[in-house]
Amino acid sequence: MLGILSRFPQVSFLRRKLFRIARWAPLPVLVWVLMDWPNSIDGPHLWTIFDFGYRGEYRLFLNIELALSGLALLGVLVWRGISPGWATLLLPRFQVSLILIAALSALLVGAIWALPPETRLHQFRPLDPFAHPEAWSISLASLALGAFQQEIWGRAILQTCLKRMFGNRWVALGVAGVLLAAAQPGHRVEAFCTSVLLGVVFIRTHSVVCTTALHFVLKLGLGVLQGGTFMVASYLEPREFWAVLAWTCLGLLLLAVAVELWHRRSPRLIQSIRTFAKDLLVIALVYGLYQVTSRWGAPLWDALMGANEWMTPMLVTQMDLLVRAAVPLIALAWWARAPSLREILALHSKTTVSLMALGACLPVLAAAIAIPEAFRPGHFSPINPLNAGASYWLGAVLPLAVAALHEEVFHRALVQSLLGRLLRSQWAAAILSALFFTVFHPFEGAVFVFPGGLLFAIVFMRTRSILCTTLLHVAMNLSVRMVTGTQFTHEVFIPLADYVPAQPLLGVLVLALVVGFECCWRVTVKAKTRQIGIAEMPASTRQIADGC
Repeated sequence: MLGILSRFPQVSFLRRKLFRIARWAPLPVLVWVLMDWPNSIDGPHLWTIFDFGYRGEYRLFLNIELALSGLALLGVLVWRGISPGWATLLLPRFQVSLILIAALSALLVGAIWALPPETRLHQFRPLDPFAHPEAWSISLASLALGAFQQEIWGRAILQTCLKRMFGNRWVALGVAGVLLAAAQPGHRVEAFCTSVLLGVVFIRTHSVVCTTALHFVLKLGLGVLQGGTFMVASYLEPREFWAVLAWTCLGLLLLAVAVELWHRRSPRLIQSIRTFAKDLLVIALVYGLYQVTSRWGAPLWDALMGANEWMTPMLVTQMDLLVRAAVPLIALAWWARAPSLREILALHSKTTVSLMALGACLPVLAAAIAIPEAFRPGHFSPINPLNAGASYWLGAVLPLAVAALHEEVFHRALVQSLLGRLLRSQWAAAILSALFFTVFHPFEGAVFVFPGGLLFAIVFMRTRSILCTTLLHVAMNLSVRMVTGTQFTHEVFIPLADYVPAQPLLGVLVLALVVGFECCWRVTVKAKTRQIGIAEMPASTRQIADGC
């Protein structure tokens, strides 16, 4: 049995991992039990001989006991070689500490000033340190000792033991963050984000002094905003404080990423960051051009509104949106930051016709399967295009086509192309653009709108043609309108409320079309590649390949 398992290296690796976890698991469990030992015996007992007569002394005594007991346990771990040495743990790392403290202070100040001015209470009134020296001394000492003991137990002991248990420092960081956040029911998100930042700093510096300084500054800043033992009144109301805390937590995670990126700095990483920043700048310029085009074109659209019978407000609005998206797209194509106009306007006749025929059948097929009783003889009576006037068809079909073209230009040619360059992944860009496309539609139809957006995104990813996706979009919209609407029929074929049961099935059918298109595309590309490879072979080799 062991001989058979030895042939699979994954099984052997998993067995070694499980053995390592089982071997070291008692140590983190013991640390987790001892982390709050004074509260398990009804509070601190070793320091009751002191009596300052101040309500903050309980927290001070508790932090003293936890700090001393943590140092004792940490000494054992250092002696056994599990934790870094004392010289590393107590090294201040002045340069790193000062830079991170400045960044953390700027983060707190920026989060405050991001709030509207009228939401601030402007009641920053601390206690007079000369009139209340005990309040200041005990509060600051308790805060500093609290940060110190939390770093000893949370980083130097728990995170180090988890690293020895899992054999991976990042898994240890995540597990320690989850455990420390679970221990604080009212501040779980704040505790987790703080643990991530301090855990990353500890991984890179192995300095408890450095992480303690960061922890102290963060707790002091949040204590001033929320109110503390040395404050007459808090700076912010609870509602505004939670808003600041949300931005602060996001900033802590970004600061942790910045610390890790700075530590891993390399020419390739720096080049990737520069490229990412340039792509973000391109997105900002595209957004600015989009807004400028909207403002400059407003007088033209106001003049066209109602100029003709078929120039309806809906059509004018769609034309406005189309021009807003087309101008940045043309600029990007000229700047070589998007597909060229030749690629965008390519027809791909075989692919387009096939997809249009299949896409137009899907809404009818979904209704026939989900609600077959709706297909009564003579119920479907479309309007004869030969009898209807040209203005009617312009007013009915043109807004539909312009709307589809605008959505394809904006969501596919513009958003998807920019996301592809930004994320360096065409599949991620396709999925995100499909989600973005779904957001712009009513939530009730998301069950089939998202698969449709994914279909358009993948077709654009493969063909790079918005002409192909636009014709497919128009075909599917026309089919849905013919089935559920009255714009092209004398009466409603299937009321929209009755079509709701068919919507999930329509989404499934569209997903099936997505999979079928992708499979066919890959088979076609593989066949073309093989033909090109055979054509470039020598004559003798080609004869052998043809015989096979």
